[in-house]
Amino acid sequence: MGFIELLAQHVSIKAICLVTLALWAARMTINRIREHRKIKSMGNYGHTLQPRLPFGIDFIYYGVRSTIAHKNLELWRDMFFANGAYTCEMRILNERVVLTVDPENIKAVLATQFHDFGKGPDFKREWSELLGDSIFTTDGAQWHESRQLLRPQFTRDRLSDLHCFENHIQSLFKAMANGGPLNGEGQEVDLSRADGRRLDISELFYRYTLDVATDFLLGSDVKSLSTPKHDIAIAFAEAQRLQNIMVRASRLRWLTPKGAYRANIRKIDAFIDGGEPLLKSDIILSPGQGVHVAFWEAKK
Repeated sequence: MGFIELLAQHVSIKAICLVTLALWAARMTINRIREHRKIKSMGNYGHTLQPRLPFGIDFIYYGVRSTIAHKNLELWRDMFFANGAYTCEMRILNERVVLTVDPENIKAVLATQFHDFGKGPDFKREWSELLGDSIFTTDGAQWHESRQLLRPQFTRDRLSDLHCFENHIQSLFKAMANGGPLNGEGQEVDLSRADGRRLDISELFYRYTLDVATDFLLGSDVKSLSTPKHDIAIAFAEAQRLQNIMVRASRLRWLTPKGAYRANIRKIDAFIDGGEPLLKSDIILSPGQGVHVAFWEAKK
């Protein structure tokens, strides 16, 4: 007779559930005590945001809702300024989350105490499908290797070659005057049409950034500023939007559907893989001609 069968004969299901619950509660209590001691040894707690619903479920709801409505900035603004604190914390499903907009804290994380902080395994796990093992998700030696791989792309000679940026800024000005993306690179636009007119330039700035980044790093841009319905621009924006929703869902991210998210990632992968002949061309930098080094090695 196995142990499980023997246990089932002498112990009720109710007792097993109670013991399991007690062990779980004891583990949570011990972990919280350890966390408290560590926080106190290093400083103190930040301003604590109190949830309205158990386990901070309301924080998840507001975060997901704001992301879907493109209101993240308003959410963070209200969260910090309504509480009069530039660093605050909350608990979401028993996980401590610390948020800060304090300039000194940000300087410590990104500069003066950079090596004391890291992305951590949770961040890498959450973002790995979209960003892979890139400089944005790694720490330590792996991060350093990625940084060394990227460094040659941002030398002074490359950054001073303004031909790449100038071409795209002219396309941006034309798109702004047009009130949206151009219908082809050859479209004629009267730049004076933009004078005095209100325009939401957030999408155009996103497209400009995408065109510059792909041109600067890959050797050829995706021309999203001159293509109103550009598959790659749309796929990349949508993948980021869905990724942010999953991040806001915290430990409930497994409940979010991932079909559309992964379909958009496949489109991005297909674009990069399909560009291999161009990326491998290893074009030589020539500032006078405005030619750029193709960025292939960092993709491997």
